[in-house]
Amino acid sequence: MREICQMFDRQIMILDELIAELEAQNRNNPLNVRRREKGKRSISSLMEEKSKEIPPSIE
Repeated sequence: MREICQMFDRQIMILDELIAELEAQNRNNPLNVRRREKGKRSISSLMEEKSKEIPPSIE
């Protein structure tokens, strides 16, 4: 039983490493980079629009 658990632990570790590699590849994929940058620009423009809509507080 202990051997089986150790075998599964090794396999899980291998899978974790593969997942990390795939996530790194996805982050560096030009299409994903472009989408991420587009999303950042969209959020920035929305934040600018919202800040213009909010009237200054009266003190």
